[in-house]
Amino acid sequence: MTTLTLSNEQFILSPLSLPKETSKLLPLHYRAMLSTLQPDQSPPIEADFNSQALVPLTKRFSQPNSVSYQICPASDPEKLVAYVYLKPPSAPDDRTAEEKEKELREEVEKSTSPTSKELLYGLKAENMELNERYFGERYEERFWELASLVTDEAYQRRGLGTRLVEEGLNKVRRRVREEEGSKVEGVYLVANPAGKRTYEKAGFKLLGGRPLRREGMRDDHMHLWFVKKFE
Repeated sequence: MTTLTLSNEQFILSPLSLPKETSKLLPLHYRAMLSTLQPDQSPPIEADFNSQALVPLTKRFSQPNSVSYQICPASDPEKLVAYVYLKPPSAPDDRTAEEKEKELREEVEKSTSPTSKELLYGLKAENMELNERYFGERYEERFWELASLVTDEAYQRRGLGTRLVEEGLNKVRRRVREEEGSKVEGVYLVANPAGKRTYEKAGFKLLGGRPLRREGMRDDHMHLWFVKKFE
């Protein structure tokens, strides 16, 4: 546990045990979801959102040997206001293109996103194509992924995200150095443009972005592709 002073306020940075502590993330994710709604959209009841989001979030954060940290105000240690989650390279994926497409369609059908299923599938399929374009074939076997970084809107622009990313990267570097014969090349991420400054401050290189905006696509589907290679 580390005590930080950022923007004249004290915070506590500590490891986060995922997926065991996934329920701690729900209030933060609910507030983040509210910020993406259009003026004519009614917000879901928080209890309903939590019941729908817990299982997919738990599955999302179930990768063994992942790295995650949280930040809470020193004045309210139980209130999680920011977290980061990095997952290690995956095992070789020998599934066929048809099997991957089937899994993607099943994922979209289970999604709680207000985006239409057809549009969401198209965006996710495009993401998969751009991932290989920017990171290369079998990139998931060669890189760690910075899979999630979320900061409460009320606590943004205080350096919390940058501090979390730095802490996570330091932990990943130590892991890579300790792995004899490791072929890990670095860390990649696909993120909303709102986080561009945070990632570049942490040493990530911007490779490109989604080239076209589709009708009906919300800002949270506008993505940039970043990589940070280890020397």
